[in-house]
Parts: sequence; C-alpha cells; structure tokens
Amino acid sequence: MTDMNEMTGQEDIYDAVIIGSGPSGAITAHTLALAGLRVVCLEQGDYALPSDYAANFDMWELVARGHWQAEPNRRRNPADYPLDVSDTDLAPSMYSAV
Repeated sequence: MTDMNEMTGQEDIYDAVIIGSGPSGAITAHTLALAGLRVVCLEQGDYALPSDYAANFDMWELVARGHWQAEPNRRRNPADYPLDVSDTDLAPSMYSAV
C-alpha cells in the first residue's frame, strides 16, 4: 500500500486532531480551521451519501415515526407529556389541528 505522504509530498503535521465529526467535533474543527490551524477530523462512521437521506424515499415520515396517533400516550412525540388514564373510561385525543 502506498503511503499518502509519498503521494502528496506532504507531512501529516496538524495543530489539532479532532476525534469524531459529530456536532461538537464538527464545529470545533471548523472553528479551529477558521482560526488558521491545520486540523484533521477523524470519523469512524460511514460517509452519508445524499441518495441515502430519508427524504429520498416515499413515505419516509411514516417509516420514521410510525402511524399517527391522536392519543399522546401512543403518539409519544417530544412535545407530548404522558397522561394517566387508568381511572377513566375515555382515553383523551389531544392534538392541534389548526
């Protein structure tokens, strides 16, 4: 296998090595690079191709979130709070259909 230094003629000397290109790693690498530092960001995960994005598939919202539910205990959206319906004969349906 050919050494990258032989191919580019450059040495791998960096001012900062960022492990992980998640939200914190990415913004840290970006900020340091804007400040003029030589930065390398190492990522273990796969490269995400635009063709792999969920929005490219039919019914991606349904697949991601499941069937819509009027009952918050079943819907479990981030804005929903759990309701104790153990002492009622009716399960409430709560949603904003504006």
